[in-house]
Amino acid sequence: MPVPLVSLSQALAEAQRKFEACEYAHLSRALPQLIATAHVSKDASAGQMRERMSAALSRAYLLGSELAVKQHRDCVARVAADRSHSAAESSGDPLVIAASSRAIAIGMRRHALSAPEKIDRDAGLNGAITMLTRTAFDLGADQGSPPDRQLASYGSLLCTASYSAAQNGNSAQAVALIEEAEDAARRLKATGSGMGNAQFSATTVAVYRIGVHTTLGDTARALTYFDSVDPQRLPSAERRARAFVDGARAWKDHGDVERATEALNRAHDCAPQELSRPSVQRLIAAMVDAPGRTPAALFALVRRT
Repeated sequence: MPVPLVSLSQALAEAQRKFEACEYAHLSRALPQLIATAHVSKDASAGQMRERMSAALSRAYLLGSELAVKQHRDCVARVAADRSHSAAESSGDPLVIAASSRAIAIGMRRHALSAPEKIDRDAGLNGAITMLTRTAFDLGADQGSPPDRQLASYGSLLCTASYSAAQNGNSAQAVALIEEAEDAARRLKATGSGMGNAQFSATTVAVYRIGVHTTLGDTARALTYFDSVDPQRLPSAERRARAFVDGARAWKDHGDVERATEALNRAHDCAPQELSRPSVQRLIAAMVDAPGRTPAALFALVRRT
């Protein structure tokens, strides 16, 4: 049955809290009902209230897309992102539209990376980068003094575009985009801002730097950024665990499985469910199979996860 917007907003905030705490199993059970409630509530409303309900529905689907990405359910993530975007357009809110566009581009990137043919992979990655950068610059936050939420959305889109460019092997484009994101972070009036999983600050840009430079093969530079990150300045357990996992990938590629294990143990301390993700399990398996001595702490981590 329909619920008032205030009740729906409170339920969305609680669902977002579960995501940020990496309570993925609990969220998986609760989210379908939340999305259904958002649909019914939107359909029962009219005028400006319908637009606001559409924005809430978009955020619910966006959270569903982000959760599906964590679970490597890429088809589900893409469908949820498309539905988030449809609801966002009905809301008319440019920042909600930008958030859903980011989710669509992430789905495009992940689909492209699984393509068997290089031409399809390149086309998909370039399409994702184009969508992200066009959406970012359409916000009009590349200069002047825009509101923090607008600037945060702009910077988050650029971070995602930079990582996509790195995965496409385009070093110059990746670095240029992440440097523009850094400039946006410097222009924030508050220490951090943004919607949901796209919370944005100088520290979150540094975390993206870890992944960008690791992907480009410059692990020494990636680890410089990893060392610069103060986990307490990150907004959630999910973001802190993400930083440690990215640091573990950098240390593993740098040839130091022991330091990589240490980073994964710190990720586990932040959010145990984050280490159950398929991509992290593959990382752990690759570390176990790496040449040389396997640290005892890594075997202990395998037992914990």
